[in-house]
Amino acid sequence: MNASQTHPTLDLSIWEDLTPDPSILIVDGPSPRMYVTGGTRDTRTRKTSGQSLCIIDGPKRDNPRTRYVHATDQVVKHIVILSGHGSPSLDAIRFLADQGITWAIIDAGGKSPRILGTSGQTIDAKLMRLQAMAAPGFPLEWAGVQIIRELTTLKLEGQAFNAEYVLSNPQLAKAIRSQIDGALTVTRDTAKDTLASIMGYEGTGADAYWTAWKGIAPLWHRITTVLKPNWLSYPGRKSLRRSETNRKATDPINAALNFGYHAAESWCIIALLAAGLDPRMGIQHVDTDGRASFALDLIETVRPIVDEIVLDIFMTGRLNGPGSERLDPRMLWSDREGIVHVSQPLTGVIAQRVGLRCQTHLSPVVRRIADLLTSTTMSGS
Repeated sequence: MNASQTHPTLDLSIWEDLTPDPSILIVDGPSPRMYVTGGTRDTRTRKTSGQSLCIIDGPKRDNPRTRYVHATDQVVKHIVILSGHGSPSLDAIRFLADQGITWAIIDAGGKSPRILGTSGQTIDAKLMRLQAMAAPGFPLEWAGVQIIRELTTLKLEGQAFNAEYVLSNPQLAKAIRSQIDGALTVTRDTAKDTLASIMGYEGTGADAYWTAWKGIAPLWHRITTVLKPNWLSYPGRKSLRRSETNRKATDPINAALNFGYHAAESWCIIALLAAGLDPRMGIQHVDTDGRASFALDLIETVRPIVDEIVLDIFMTGRLNGPGSERLDPRMLWSDREGIVHVSQPLTGVIAQRVGLRCQTHLSPVVRRIADLLTSTTMSGS
């Protein structure tokens, strides 16, 4: 399959937001546009009121979808753009900032998400200073270890849930939960390298978890071409093209997982900024220029959520539950290197479902991180 064989539908209803949450607005298509229209300008105050944000996107340029976000509505809180091209005007960017609307760009090709605006952002210098001191080798290192231990146990519990209730494998769930028990016993007195010990339990659980995924068969609808074996049965988490990494997916399930993780990363960045934390200063993930290392620490807690969504789509063959659009191989395509990419409408559905779940999940987690940092002292860490 190639880019020209992506999903051909012109049915705009498939492009509509498919979850009941109107606060997340998905923008997609070959070249979406955003600009401000309408409004009344007060010549005395030089302010304009009553403006609306016009968003034009859709599967084809000659058959666009037009939507409006009105300044008085206060309904849309997040705009997720799933396109590498387009033209948001400067007035549109200012409108989003004035309305406190988060907007992010997520690349379906596998690049990290770009967060271009945040709603509810606060700058908490004291909290960010504590966060910096919680990195390995710094005075508040033990607080950092506690944070990573909590994030890791949340991830393992999520994997255990998927094992028991999605994969119908209670024995695997029990084995993963035993790794949680091990991680909780790690203290600075019982392990020389506490972070490495915690990651050891996480790695053991992950190995068993991903092994259980092997052989899952996507429930395709309307197969119009001969599919490769790795499109018919899940080969494992590693890329067949580059065995040392899973970033270059060579099968549909891994491609969907990678895209979902990128979508989740954007929500982690937004949640951290909203809590006054710095997404760049990592604890488990070392600081790297141009990378949101602490967001990558936090994303571990929501990876099982992405896993659950992807499993639901590929095991049921439906994008969003009974009666919704069916899973079609043309919703994905592979390039000349064999790397698989996700396209519409699957990208929009995954981004929407991940965003809806992440908003609910991340808020208490980041509050807990802030509590762990503020409750610690230099002498008690």
